[in-house]
Amino acid sequence: MVFVDFPNIPDNENVELVPAGSYIVKVVDVKECVAKSTGNKFWVFVFEIVDGNYKGTILKDTLFFTERAFPRVKLVCSRLGLPVDNAVDLMPSMLIGKGCILTVKVEQARDADGLPKRNREGNEYDINIVPFAGYARCENIEEDVPF
Repeated sequence: MVFVDFPNIPDNENVELVPAGSYIVKVVDVKECVAKSTGNKFWVFVFEIVDGNYKGTILKDTLFFTERAFPRVKLVCSRLGLPVDNAVDLMPSMLIGKGCILTVKVEQARDADGLPKRNREGNEYDINIVPFAGYARCENIEEDVPF
């Protein structure tokens, strides 16, 4: 049995956001998922900011594996330092520990119908979003960054 004090746990919607900007990150986890409605595979990237005022903060992004989304898959993999000039059986383990510069925006959370999401208190809230091309290669990084 596990004791969980739900009233004293903040809602997921109330997480602290990082300001819009670019951050040096590394991939600390990649969760493989399948969309229930379509059966399409997607991965949830878990990034950790490794430098600056927000060092240690976790950011997430989702990468879908559909014909329409494959250009973004190629972009993300190339920015994380994987060669993209040949076909490959891509595995999450190939990306763990890889780093890049991740650009995030702050936007209002919206549901599938485009309506503002609300937390338990009925308040609308913001989330961090990674734009389509929000990945950049890390060049000339100081040696103390762990990748």
